[in-house]
Amino acid sequence: MVNQFLKQGENTTTAFYSKPYKMKRLGFLLPDHTKRAFVSEKAQEIWAPRLERISKYWSSIEMITVIEGMRPCAFVTFSAPQINQIAQQLPQGIIIKPFNKVPQGDNFSNLIPTGATTSNTGSYVYNAVIGSEKNCDWFIEAWQQRDDNTIGMLLGFPKCCISFFHQVWKQENFIDTAWPMAINSPTKTFEEEYEIHVKDVESNPLFRWMGVRDVFHLPCNFHCKASIEIADNIKKIGHKHGYSEEISWQEEALSWPMEWSALHGILQLKTPIMRVSTITD
Repeated sequence: MVNQFLKQGENTTTAFYSKPYKMKRLGFLLPDHTKRAFVSEKAQEIWAPRLERISKYWSSIEMITVIEGMRPCAFVTFSAPQINQIAQQLPQGIIIKPFNKVPQGDNFSNLIPTGATTSNTGSYVYNAVIGSEKNCDWFIEAWQQRDDNTIGMLLGFPKCCISFFHQVWKQENFIDTAWPMAINSPTKTFEEEYEIHVKDVESNPLFRWMGVRDVFHLPCNFHCKASIEIADNIKKIGHKHGYSEEISWQEEALSWPMEWSALHGILQLKTPIMRVSTITD
């Protein structure tokens, strides 16, 4: 369990107000960027290799949950050589199908690319879907039609979180769902115009900027019961496939107290081991 402290500054730049989520927001997006820094050399020495292993575990578990039948599809991003390598490793009846060429960034992106644009790094990767051939084709068709309900269903997301994503990401055009999640959370202990405290957090996506999360989707609140159940099922499969150590580190990181703050479109996330700066609403 973890307590979260979220606050937003009073934005004095060109802005508009999001009534459903009580947030004064920028009328434009800043250039996408994410910067991360460990708080000490000791933290980096211990946690840099752990975070790398958690990230590799998460890439594997994306595919394994489809192979194990937990969900119909996985949405992944790989280079062309990686896709060819994965295709050779998948069991009969499961394929990987690339469908969308996107620029390869050198950092975490807050935005979902919908097609190839100019790459700052000069290299590209591919969005791909893993599943049965029928489900892969179904997913690609839904992606092209921007059918969030079908995409979410095929990826095994809870209905409550699919609805939340559609409202917050698509209708309200948020690129960071932390504040709406906090507004929705049943375990809020304090709420004012610019500050929310949430206790007993069990659905925590805030560490995703470091490659650590416990579900594949953005939960609708910090205590979403459906997301907690999915996270438990993912961990059971992870333990079965030999990832117990990575899971223990993941659970430790997600249990830490964190502070999320936003001002003038810049997010600052403070954790016991790392500080993160990125764009927000």
